[in-house]
Amino acid sequence: MRTKGRERTLVKSAVRVVEILELFSRERRPLTLSEIIEALGYPQSSTTVMLKSLLAIGYLNYNIHTRTYLPNIAVAKLGDWIEEADIVNGPIQDLMRDLNARTTESVSVGVQNDINIHFLTVLNSEHKIKFFIPPSGQRTLLQSNLGWMLLSTHTDKEIAVIYERIRQSAAHRMVEFDTLMTTMREVRQKGYCFVPDLPVAGAASVAMLLPTRFHGQPMAIGIGGYVPRLAANLDRIVKEMRTAMADYERETATRCRNEPASKAVNGGVAQGAREEPHGGQEQGTAGRSPS
Repeated sequence: MRTKGRERTLVKSAVRVVEILELFSRERRPLTLSEIIEALGYPQSSTTVMLKSLLAIGYLNYNIHTRTYLPNIAVAKLGDWIEEADIVNGPIQDLMRDLNARTTESVSVGVQNDINIHFLTVLNSEHKIKFFIPPSGQRTLLQSNLGWMLLSTHTDKEIAVIYERIRQSAAHRMVEFDTLMTTMREVRQKGYCFVPDLPVAGAASVAMLLPTRFHGQPMAIGIGGYVPRLAANLDRIVKEMRTAMADYERETATRCRNEPASKAVNGGVAQGAREEPHGGQEQGTAGRSPS
């Protein structure tokens, strides 16, 4: 969950509370204090205090017989008002399962989160050689083909601002700006992004834009896996993605027509078409820090 190189800006206790809840989400079972400490590597004293605090405000339940903790229903209700969740947890999951069946590769969906890409949902493949992406994982936009795909929707000026902010964060080694912009032009023309060995040697994704939005921002979907396997099947993967996306777009359009207008707009259904990149126009403020 944490972004490498930016830990100094984070409040440790806040991060740890969220990581505890994420641990329960991964394990999907009650956990003891020792299991939580072992999994996350936290000191026993501070972990005990955090668990007791979550218990006191009603976000954890403690079983005195098994000495285990379990998130309360209050945790589940925290996000049930987010209407975009209906899309992410409904039609997008169907699309991901469809693409996984068509390609046998991992499928991930991400959205821009300031200068990062945040993975909203991930379906990992069954291949022996694969690269695991944790749900709710986050890295800079330059460290993912999905991130580069999302960057392509920005103006060249906005990309330059985002690039500089990532460079100043010292989160990782930087790609040359000219190389990035050459790829941006190719991505806008082809409608997909495939840069081998991004984010690490041997791993990559074939990324495209989704025709739906999250929090008013474009989402990207990627077919990820072992580079030689992706490269050998690139044309087929792109074709399968476009076919599946066309089916998904028809389904979301039908969903939009059948739901109240306010929910369809708030839920982020695009106006019947994919997000068009702005190319080189200089408009918008997407590269600025959140206020």
